[in-house]
Amino acid sequence: MNELEQDLRTIGAMQRQMLPREVPQPSGWDLAVHYQVGAWPSGNYYDFLPLHDGRLAFLLADASEQGGPAAALVAMVRVFMHACPLASGHADAEFCPMPGNIVQAPHILLANLNQLVIENSLEGQTMSVFCGILSPADGTLHFANAGHLSPRWYHARTGGIEALRYAVGLPLGLDAAASFHHKRVEIETGDVLVFFTQGTIVDSDLSLQRLDCAIKKNAQASSVAIKDAIVQSLRAGDDDVTLLVMRRAA
Repeated sequence: MNELEQDLRTIGAMQRQMLPREVPQPSGWDLAVHYQVGAWPSGNYYDFLPLHDGRLAFLLADASEQGGPAAALVAMVRVFMHACPLASGHADAEFCPMPGNIVQAPHILLANLNQLVIENSLEGQTMSVFCGILSPADGTLHFANAGHLSPRWYHARTGGIEALRYAVGLPLGLDAAASFHHKRVEIETGDVLVFFTQGTIVDSDLSLQRLDCAIKKNAQASSVAIKDAIVQSLRAGDDDVTLLVMRRAA
């Protein structure tokens, strides 16, 4: 193994160390994650940030590049997320939600991360991000979407499934003047949300059909069972894949 290959493998290993050590399980909810990448650095990234008031902030991201540039972009976003999500390196750190009581902030977070990516990335680099803040007790989900694939939402009451298409903006890094908007939805008991990165949808419509079928057939099971069924049904190729399954338990 040459020195460059070893360096890339080391960067990939360091990147995986930045992922959450465990998946949080808020009271009344069931969460599961599937993260499938190779030995090389990846543009896939997910994170959880439990807030002091009991809410759970989370995000799923996918950088446009692979290898070293993608790993560097992911590392920057991760550092600023854990330093202070709303400040993102700016002077308004008093608005950081970690010690405060911000009710809704995903769109502000994305706006600041957009500036971070524009100021510190290579030309042409972008990152799609879905950011949400979940209130486990009442099932309220505030979210904003920066060019990311729309999650799938299974409704236990009707048995139907739809794309959570609201509040979709530009990917981070495209436009310094981009604005992001937030949306609020109520997740009912038995509902399932599935978030995923681009590598999950290998053949577009066909993969979405398989994804929806796997969700519906296993919606009454645990999030781990749903996640496993999705992975098995999609037969993903060599692309990096990240899945996050959230189910509001009965």
